[in-house]
Amino acid sequence: MRILFSSMSAQSHIAPMLPLARTAANAGHEVVFATAPDAVAAVQRAGLKALPAGLPFEETQRRYTKAHGNELASLSPQERLAHILRHCLIGIAAPAMLEHLLPFARTWQPDLVIRNLGEPAAEVVATAAGVPHVIHGFSSPKSSYFEPVLRAGLAELYEGCRIDPPRGDSRLATPYLNIWPEGLHPQTEDWQYPNMWPLRPENALPSTAPVPRPTALNGLPFERTVYVTAGTTHNSTPGLLEMMLEGLREEAVNVVVTIGPDGDLDRFGRHPDNVRVERWIDQRTILPHCEAVVCNAGAGTVLGALAHGRPLVLAPVATDQYEMAAQIEHAGAGRACSTQPLSPAAVRESFHEVSRDPAYTAASTQLGKQILSMPTPEDLLPRLDELVTG
Repeated sequence: MRILFSSMSAQSHIAPMLPLARTAANAGHEVVFATAPDAVAAVQRAGLKALPAGLPFEETQRRYTKAHGNELASLSPQERLAHILRHCLIGIAAPAMLEHLLPFARTWQPDLVIRNLGEPAAEVVATAAGVPHVIHGFSSPKSSYFEPVLRAGLAELYEGCRIDPPRGDSRLATPYLNIWPEGLHPQTEDWQYPNMWPLRPENALPSTAPVPRPTALNGLPFERTVYVTAGTTHNSTPGLLEMMLEGLREEAVNVVVTIGPDGDLDRFGRHPDNVRVERWIDQRTILPHCEAVVCNAGAGTVLGALAHGRPLVLAPVATDQYEMAAQIEHAGAGRACSTQPLSPAAVRESFHEVSRDPAYTAASTQLGKQILSMPTPEDLLPRLDELVTG
């Protein structure tokens, strides 16, 4: 079977898809992973064949901000996410992806297309090729609120490519690979893609083999450690990590902060002996040594923390981070900071609550057990084969 994977080049979008792509390739399927040139190396390091396609993530962001940046301030988080879907993912990123994906698919002739939720161009490609497509989630599943925006944008993509769209409401049957644990699902939600196939987020799981203790922990003065991160997309957001650190630096805990591979280690100036600032640490090596995680509610960090049974202090700043923070707070696995914009006092207050009440750790541990029990990529392959063969 020939399987075409497709994703925009944000690391937070690609990383959740790589375990399934590797599993399919190791099982003997022909796999090609399409993404923008700036992420080709990451795909190749995973042992996969990469197809350069579309715009680099930063260029997509630059064009979107230039064209629409002044329209976002007055929008709610949900409205802002719908705006990004329509004007960034569909309006800017998708046409650039189609320029590469359509010619490739016509030549290579895939049997199945697996697209990232944030990469709608591949749906058009699957329709043109007459093959099924599957949507791979990278965060929490989305509500049907976004469906009219998505369908209107896709209609323009189909028309621009002179391809007839599918008849009827294809979303009801389209499989959605859901990496989000069931305990975080709002029970009354009307889902955008209700045909959910659970899939364990392998990239977030604790390591099954011994891992070295991070050297960043050496010489720290306290027994307790807190991990602070803003992931790979929002780590350069002005003031975000600064507020998190300022809220914790006077606490009797070690604070390990990661700022991104290209981050400036002098960004925070001088800091006390209980604080370590690093560009990057594999979260599988740091999370076993932490009692809590302070983050912006990015999906990769959230899933990693929960898989390790670590409670969360959450400071969402963009897109679906607000809904994920609300879900975690509702499940009792963390607490969202109470002020917008973020303040050190709000970080400190939330940390005190999470660290003093063992119920937060208990809820996180329970969600971690749910994550570990989800179907693996190996479990999923027969379902994908059946989808293709009928």
